[in-house]
Amino acid sequence: MKSLKIIMTAFLFTFVFAFFANIIVSADDFEDEKYEQYDEDDEKEGPFEEFGKMVGWGTAISMGAAGILLPVRRTTKTIVKKAPSAKKFVLTLSQFLGKRHVFFGIIALGLSLLHGVFMFLSEGELEGEAISGIGSVLFMSIAAGFGFALLKNKKTKRVRTVHITLLGITVLLGMFHIFI
Repeated sequence: MKSLKIIMTAFLFTFVFAFFANIIVSADDFEDEKYEQYDEDDEKEGPFEEFGKMVGWGTAISMGAAGILLPVRRTTKTIVKKAPSAKKFVLTLSQFLGKRHVFFGIIALGLSLLHGVFMFLSEGELEGEAISGIGSVLFMSIAAGFGFALLKNKKTKRVRTVHITLLGITVLLGMFHIFI
């Protein structure tokens, strides 16, 4: 429980720092200067692009919410053995995430499709990063099909392995899409 508090404190510190760093540190004192590759159109983002980016981050958050179930369930026994006082919390968290896993997965798939549509509307064409996004959504859709097969028979280990593997590929493509 103590390590969970430390981790949550670190996340809180990171988010607070990121929020205030954006306000305090400002380097746009040179508004009047024009640079070689400066184009005034680069500054303006249309409403589709801004909304598309916001929906894209919503996709990442909902994928994380759905995906956190795997490490929580895999570490439950270890945590309960090492910290019996955390048993109630860990089991409650695992049960909470298990009940909402499908909901978060559906939200992630829907938001990713919406993100793609809005970004296409803002750009008007498919760029290089869009291909990795399309691949990520494709793998997520196939994984969702295997996930729905798991709803009927939860004990099928092969289907679960395929589901997890496809979502691992989805995450890798999504990270490539975001950071490259």
